[in-house]
Amino acid sequence: MVTKSYTVTNTAKGIRGLNAVSGYVELDPGERREGVELSDAEYASAERTGYFEFGNAKAGSSADQEQEDALPGTHALLDKLAKDEGVTFPEGTRTVAEKQAAITAARDAAAADPGGAKPDELDNMSDDDLRSTAAALSGKSADEVASLDRDALLKLARGE
Repeated sequence: MVTKSYTVTNTAKGIRGLNAVSGYVELDPGERREGVELSDAEYASAERTGYFEFGNAKAGSSADQEQEDALPGTHALLDKLAKDEGVTFPEGTRTVAEKQAAITAARDAAAADPGGAKPDELDNMSDDDLRSTAAALSGKSADEVASLDRDALLKLARGE
């Protein structure tokens, strides 16, 4: 059986799985997992579903260079990374995708101007992205910001 190692991202809105050589692999929405070894037949089947994005890697090697800088796709690795970078997850953070978003938002906030994110960056975000960004920047839970309107989210994200 011919196999290759892939970086797999679940692009669907629900939990999805595929049959790796090592066994069944389940991915949360937005979760990325590196080093998933698939047979050619399973790769073709999974690709046809449209639920996954694949980054190819050579057999026995690490993922493509662009994926080496990507956030890890497991809770344990994200928890360690957050601890190392001083990131506190908002209350209610449960999924890998939520943890990745919180770390990304914290990194973006740290790289932004001392006065905070530029208004056009926040203004151009979708409501869902703005909600998770405001929660990450303020340390509030997803539930605490769920009912806020866009203007309140913008003020919260800007620290006003």
